[in-house]
Amino acid sequence: MQITLPQVGESVVEGYINKWLVKPGQIVSKYDPLVEIVTDKVSMDFPSPISGTISKILVQEGETVSAGTPIIDIKTLESNAEEEPRNIVERQHISRVGKLLKNVEPVGPTGSGGLKNKSQSSTTFYSPAVMRVAKTNNIDLNKIVGSGENGRITLKDLNDYVPDTIPTSSESDQNIPRTIEIVTTSSIRKIISKRMEKSAREIPHAWTMVEVDVSKLMNLRTSTMDSFFHQEGIKLTYLPFVIQAVCAAILENPILNSTWNAGEIWVNKQINIGIAVSTENGLFVPVIPNTNKLTISQIAKESDELISRAREGNLEIHEVQNGTFTINNTGALGSVLSGPLINHPQAAILTTERIIQRPVVIDNTIKARYIMNMCLSFDHRIMDGLEASNFLANIKHSLENISRDTNLN
Repeated sequence: MQITLPQVGESVVEGYINKWLVKPGQIVSKYDPLVEIVTDKVSMDFPSPISGTISKILVQEGETVSAGTPIIDIKTLESNAEEEPRNIVERQHISRVGKLLKNVEPVGPTGSGGLKNKSQSSTTFYSPAVMRVAKTNNIDLNKIVGSGENGRITLKDLNDYVPDTIPTSSESDQNIPRTIEIVTTSSIRKIISKRMEKSAREIPHAWTMVEVDVSKLMNLRTSTMDSFFHQEGIKLTYLPFVIQAVCAAILENPILNSTWNAGEIWVNKQINIGIAVSTENGLFVPVIPNTNKLTISQIAKESDELISRAREGNLEIHEVQNGTFTINNTGALGSVLSGPLINHPQAAILTTERIIQRPVVIDNTIKARYIMNMCLSFDHRIMDGLEASNFLANIKHSLENISRDTNLN
């Protein structure tokens, strides 16, 4: 029975086969891990949906394949022999999202890695940079013992082998000056770059921003943060208020919660807000389903839990699926103005910027107010500036009219 690569998310349509955890002839039980798969930003172990014996591995390590592609053939045990293939994908269970991979060999132009070093481990690959330098200088890579991880050959290994032949100036056919260092990208970085290229290439981005006076919001947070922490055990941030305001604005402007599909606009009936979380391993976007049905307090607890789990690398795969709109708090990084790329295939992405105290003219009087910029990138195929501006205006109105009587529950 052939097992296919599942589609683990609405926008995740392919996976990189990083490492097989089984071999032909091996007996596996249902839910035993079969293969380590790298998708958009995460790595995960894909478990067997059935018990049986591994007949054949259909896709090799280092290849990138589309969801639905057969990747392994498993001969079922007698107890599972009558199980219908059409149900396999529906019952496939994806395990916990692992940590982002580091130093994984890059994906080649056809989805495969570099050439294998036959004299070394079968898991050792040549990076594109090593291959180019070796070809330029007629170096036999089989004669070199790699010092990198798992015996991987590095540029330093080449330099140590024949120090006078490694090109370091513009005299080489690569025209690489001495001041340039080649950084080999990981498979994760390759996949992220493909997603970003897809967003920039397919979505005609437009951008707008608005200034929001969050002085009242700051007063409310200051007056309630201690009691909120005592009651809920978590810190009250500005994010839950922004998320609730975004949900209210989407209800008024549902076109912001849509996707472009072959000339049609598909408006999502559910509002599932994704929160961009920056970690030392990369960017995660966990999702709060049905966000508009939650109170500020519930949003605070949900977002705090998801952000913590993202930073610990303990997100479940369903927690990064089915987002319909993304919020990125770039202000936490000190940014005051951003032009974010849309999380394909969504219609828009919002950034909240650093809150800055500024002089503002109110009733012919200069007063100090706390101002936060909010920046919106949107798909110009789906909407025009009018819809985008109305959306931001709704958010601005909600946040600027918060009072001490605003109910958190």
